[in-house]
Amino acid sequence: MNSNKLEYILLLYILLFVLACEENTTMPPSIEFKSFPEKDIQFDSNGDIISSDIDVSDFHSSDKCVECHSEHVAEWKRSMHAYSMRDPVFFSGWKSEHSNRTETGERFCIQCHSPVAYVTGTKLDKYINEYETITGLQEDPELSMSIKEGVTCTVCHSFTGISKTVETGYDVAAKAEYHMNPGEGIMYGPIESSVEIDSSENSYAHKSEYNSLFRSSEACLPCHDFKIRGVDAEITFTEWNNIPQFGMAGLVSCQECHMPINGNGYHSHEFAGVDINLTEPIPEDSLQYKSVKKLLQSSVELKFGGSNAEDAINIENGVLVILVTVKSLTGHSLPSGTSFAREAWLETIVRDADGNTIYSSGKIEEPTSDLNFSDPSLVLYSSDLLGEAGDIVTSVTETYDIIPKMLPGLSSQVHKYIIPEDFSEINQLSISVRMRFRAFKPSFLEEEHSDLLARQPVFDMAQIDTTYLIP
Repeated sequence: MNSNKLEYILLLYILLFVLACEENTTMPPSIEFKSFPEKDIQFDSNGDIISSDIDVSDFHSSDKCVECHSEHVAEWKRSMHAYSMRDPVFFSGWKSEHSNRTETGERFCIQCHSPVAYVTGTKLDKYINEYETITGLQEDPELSMSIKEGVTCTVCHSFTGISKTVETGYDVAAKAEYHMNPGEGIMYGPIESSVEIDSSENSYAHKSEYNSLFRSSEACLPCHDFKIRGVDAEITFTEWNNIPQFGMAGLVSCQECHMPINGNGYHSHEFAGVDINLTEPIPEDSLQYKSVKKLLQSSVELKFGGSNAEDAINIENGVLVILVTVKSLTGHSLPSGTSFAREAWLETIVRDADGNTIYSSGKIEEPTSDLNFSDPSLVLYSSDLLGEAGDIVTSVTETYDIIPKMLPGLSSQVHKYIIPEDFSEINQLSISVRMRFRAFKPSFLEEEHSDLLARQPVFDMAQIDTTYLIP
């Protein structure tokens, strides 16, 4: 190819690039984060405090926020942030970790479940050793409420800078990095107008200051992005950040889905996710249950057929072929977070005109039942953690590798069911497919938390049904 042609092609590419940029002038610019004061915290190699400018008294319990922010507090109390130090599954794992790693185990777990204890260097060994259940810790009068409340109001609203992904080495020591300025009478947030709250006997008086961090997904760091021994163990933020229109352009932050705007114009503080409080029966009118259900049902779409114009359902030579497309509507993998504990799967059932089941995959008899993992057609989204010997483990601190089996964010996958059967006497088929979800695999709860397993709901995320007339 001669030089004139090369120059022409180069000019053409430049022109196309310029036009593309002009067409995307509406794309919002990356958020610029203002620099705010922060208090100094120094840790040793085990995650213990060497020195900290932060004291437990710099934080307040949610009761101090009720007078002015009653709706926010009520929503927060339904959230898993408020549950972080009341979760019996966390507590049993925390006790085990502390027992197995006396130097680092207590700090490793607490760095995200009770940031107040972590950044102030408040050691909780005594409570782990003294109590058999989390209830004992919660009822201990000596322990500060701001520690017992876990991820409480004055934790998040003291954030002043961007934290990093938590990357823990082979020592499994705490590595969370917090940039905060608590105890100075300022609460930071996404509201641009500055407000000064008057003092009263029962409320916490403070100024408010706008921080653009609270409008970005970076506000969810450090706790929602975690690597251990180089393994992507719980990387929800990274999954979001790896989608170009999210990470590069800042479109659709975590808050837009998990903190949607309420009718009163303020962001919901339920922080709706996929977990739910299982320590008590879930009533039919549970607001937390409804929020989780709504979020899950907006996370995926199902349709019969694939990406091309091929037949969605077809019978040839006595073999029924069903194509199903699963489309993710989420900005991260499905499931995300502790994906190794979670299960999202397709239940596919084929019945004849009389309602007799001809074929099923992914069907469970009870919410507590295990899936049939020997089913070669089972469509399951989850992950497996691998230990040092290559065996499957359930503790994240034992992780040396991971087998990801999640559905990537904003992606689609086509699954083909191949069902050999004698259809000579059948003229009609009813086909039902639904995506189901549960936050814990039964094996994670059945030994130590059978009471929680009995209450755990199985959510239906999406469902499609059709009738196929056999030619």
